[in-house]
Amino acid sequence: MTSHITVKACSKSDDFGTSKQHAHDNYLKAQDVEAQPVAAELGLFDMKRAFDYLIYALEWHLDPKDDKDGRREAQAPELFTPGFHIPAVTCWVKHTGRKLYEGLCNGKMKNRHPRDILSTLKHFDHPAEWWPFWKERSIEVSKDWPDEFVRNAAEQAMKHMQDIA
Repeated sequence: MTSHITVKACSKSDDFGTSKQHAHDNYLKAQDVEAQPVAAELGLFDMKRAFDYLIYALEWHLDPKDDKDGRREAQAPELFTPGFHIPAVTCWVKHTGRKLYEGLCNGKMKNRHPRDILSTLKHFDHPAEWWPFWKERSIEVSKDWPDEFVRNAAEQAMKHMQDIA
């Protein structure tokens, strides 16, 4: 989730557009690479990593009304960049979506530590309710976001989600 660091590191060129595209490509490659061992359950990170990424991108930053008590600003110091984070959601859903969905449906996410639950903005009676909520958020972005690249990425994420459930 360090898109601003990636842009800064790639901004050696005088051409900001080229630097940003290079940073964007590197960030998405990194997210794609990170999602694969999570999906394979290789032990570096557990499925909570995918869950947290989707919350970060699809809940914390897309609806400012959700941050009534300022938790987002206090807990998420990183800059949210839709051109980086929404396409990365596609990587996470592509690689971890099925296992994440199964974990939500079979209650694995229900027994999260209370301090972890505070990091989420939406609270559902059953964890499986997150999936349709995230899918709806992806649909909203795919229709309404001003940037075509972000809209297309959200549409891809939504299609992966629909293939799963």
